[in-house]
Amino acid sequence: MNPKRPRIEGGVLRPNAGIEADYINAILPVIRRMCDETRKTIEREWSGAADSAMDENLSVKLRTALNGLLAKYEPLFRKVAKKATKRMIDRTLKYSSVALGQSLKQVSEQWTLKV
Repeated sequence: MNPKRPRIEGGVLRPNAGIEADYINAILPVIRRMCDETRKTIEREWSGAADSAMDENLSVKLRTALNGLLAKYEPLFRKVAKKATKRMIDRTLKYSSVALGQSLKQVSEQWTLKV
């Protein structure tokens, strides 16, 4: 940047907290459901390990169960996240456009054009 030219600085863009909250509210129910089901699966396998034969490996059983949960929840997360992310980006772009306009308006009040 040329040091002889004045520098124009506007305000900092701080996205609306409602946009973040909306995204969290869309994703959180799926996360909670997955956490609950994962906890129950681990507890079930762990409690069953005490009753099982010595040759059964708990880590193999857990890995198999958790892979099943991953296969179940990955497509669900993908679907929910895609929709929520698109909405968040659309809202952020709209918000930033408004914020940029307000910032330019504030900056323009300090400047005049020489003709």
